[in-house]
Amino acid sequence: MADRKAELEKKRQKLEELKKAREQKKKETHDKELVTGQPDDTRSKEREDVDQLVSSLIGPTNTASEQPSNVLPAATTGDTTKVATETKENQVLSRKRKPVKLVIDQLSGVNIRPVELEVYTKCVQTDLTLEDSIVKGAEEAMVVMPSDGPPTAEPVEQPEEGAEVPEGVRQSEEQVDETTKELTEEERAAVMSSDEFCRFLSRASLVMERALTDQSDIMFDCYLDDGDREHAADKCLGAQVIRRNVFCDEKLCKGRVAMDTHWSPHHPELLLASFNGGENDSDGLALVWNVNFRKDTPDYIFHSQSPVVSTTFAKFHPSYLIGGTLSGQVILWDMRSNRRIPVQRSPLSSQAHTHPVYCVSVVGTENAHNLITISSDGKLCSWSLDMLSQPQESMELQSKQARPIAVSCMNFAPNDVNRFVIGSQECVAYQAVRHGSKPGMVNLFEGHAGPITGISCHTSSAQLDLSHLFLTSSFDWTVKLWSSKQQSDVVSSSKSASIQPLFSFECMSDYVYDVQWSPTHPSVFGCVNGMGQLQLWDINTESEVPVVVENVGATLNAMEFTVDGKMVVIGDAKGQVHIYELGESLYQPSSDEAVKLTRTLKELQQDEQQ
Repeated sequence: MADRKAELEKKRQKLEELKKAREQKKKETHDKELVTGQPDDTRSKEREDVDQLVSSLIGPTNTASEQPSNVLPAATTGDTTKVATETKENQVLSRKRKPVKLVIDQLSGVNIRPVELEVYTKCVQTDLTLEDSIVKGAEEAMVVMPSDGPPTAEPVEQPEEGAEVPEGVRQSEEQVDETTKELTEEERAAVMSSDEFCRFLSRASLVMERALTDQSDIMFDCYLDDGDREHAADKCLGAQVIRRNVFCDEKLCKGRVAMDTHWSPHHPELLLASFNGGENDSDGLALVWNVNFRKDTPDYIFHSQSPVVSTTFAKFHPSYLIGGTLSGQVILWDMRSNRRIPVQRSPLSSQAHTHPVYCVSVVGTENAHNLITISSDGKLCSWSLDMLSQPQESMELQSKQARPIAVSCMNFAPNDVNRFVIGSQECVAYQAVRHGSKPGMVNLFEGHAGPITGISCHTSSAQLDLSHLFLTSSFDWTVKLWSSKQQSDVVSSSKSASIQPLFSFECMSDYVYDVQWSPTHPSVFGCVNGMGQLQLWDINTESEVPVVVENVGATLNAMEFTVDGKMVVIGDAKGQVHIYELGESLYQPSSDEAVKLTRTLKELQQDEQQ
C-alpha cells in the first residue's frame, strides 16, 4: 500500500514538472513574440493574414478590444493558458490597427440648368433670300420724325477733310476692297439668269414702280377721316358713276382688243383682262393689274401662241389663270411661276376642242370642282385643273334638228353645277343639263333677231330665289329678260315650241356686246354697246330707259361687276380697261327690293301680253 502511494506521488511530481516545463516554454515563446513582433506559431500567422484581408475589405474592427480582458469565459485549466495567450495576441493586433476617423462635412447645393425646348415656326426655318435681306435692312433703318416738317433721316457724321481715319476703319475698308471681286461675263450672265435673281428683280421693280407712280407719300400711313369719306360718298352718289382708273400699256396693248375681263374672287384688287393678237403678231396676251395703284404697266404679263378670247380666275386656286384661245386650246398660267407662258395646255385633237373656246367657267366646291369649256362647234368638255392633257367628260350640244350649236356665251346659275344657259350665233338661247337621264338641251328661248353676245343668270337673293331669271344681249340692239320656269302653252304638243322673253329692253342704238346682273342689287344690271356707252338699268325704278348712261369712248366688248357690286370693269376695242365706281343706290338695295322686282316682273309680263 505504501509502495502504491509512493508511485502515485512520483507521477504527480513528474506531471507538475512537465506542466512547469510547458508553461516555461510558452512563456519564452510569448516573450519572443512581444520582442520580435512575429509569432512563431503557424496558426497565429494564418489568423493575422485573415484579419489583414478582412481589414482591407471592410475596414478595421475592434471586436477583440471591446471585450474586457479580465472577463474570460469558463474553461478548463488546460484552456486557460490558451485563452490568455489569444487575448494578448488580440491586444497586440488592436494596437497595430488604426481607429476609423469620422469627419463632418458640409453639403453644397448645385443648380442644374433645365433643358430648353426650342420651338420654330416656318418663317424661322426658311432661308432668307436676297429680297428678304433688303426688306429686313429697310425695316431696321431709323427714321427721325420731328414735330414740324416732313420726316428726315438721322444725320450721319462725316469726317472732316484732313482728319485722320481710325485704324480700325482703315483696316475694315482695306478688307472690303480685298474681298470685293468683280464678276466675269459668264458669272454675271449666270447670276442674272438664275430664278432667285429674276424673282427678286421682278418683285423689287414692282414695288419701286408702285412707289414712283403713287401720288401719296409712301413714308406716311395715309387714311381718310370721316369727313373725307362722307364727301367722297356724296360725290359718288350725286354722279352715280365715277371713272377711277384707265389701264392701258401702250407697248403691249397697242393694236389689240380687250376680249374679256374678270375679277379675282380671292384678291378683289386684282383684275384680269385678255387680248387678241396685235397688228404685227398673232399671239395672245393676258394681263393682271392691281386697281389700288395708279399705273399703266400690269403686275403680271402672260403670253400664248393663239389669241385669248375668254379668260377667268380659278375659283379655288388663287394663283391659277385660265384662258380659252382662238385655236381651241385651253391654257393655264400660274402667277407663282417665273415663266410667262402657260404651264399647262390642252391638246389640239378630236378628244378636246378644235374650234374657238368662247366659254370657260369653274364650277363645283373646293373639294370637288371642274373646269367647264364650250367651243363654237358645240362641244362641251369637263376638265381637271391638275391635268389638261385629256378631258374627263365631253358632250356634243345639238339642237332638236341634230345640228351642232354654235355657242357664243355660257353662264351657270349660282350654286348649280348641272343646269346652265348658253347663247348661240343662231339667235337662240338654250337651257341644258350636264347629267341626268337625258343630258343636253332642255328648253329653247327664241326672240332675238341677231347673234347672242352675252348671257347672265340672276344671283339668288336672300329673300327670294331668283336664279331662274337671266338676261341676254344681242346684235339686234336689245337686251331681253327670260325665265327658265316659264312654260309655253304648246311645248307638249310641238317640238318647235319655244319660250318667249318676259321683257325686252330696247333703248339702245348699236350692237350690245355684253350684259350682267349686279351681284348685290336684285333689280340692277349693266350692258355695254358698240357706241362706247355703259348703261346701268334699275328695273324697279325705270324699265324703259337706263338710270345711268356713261360715254366711255371706243367700242366696248366686255364688262363685269366686282363681288361687292361697287365697281365695274369695261374692256374696249382700243385695248383699254376702264374702272368705274358706282353710286350707293346702285349697289346698296333696300330690304324689299326682291319683292318689288317680282311685282314689277308680273306687271311687265301683263303689259307684253296685252
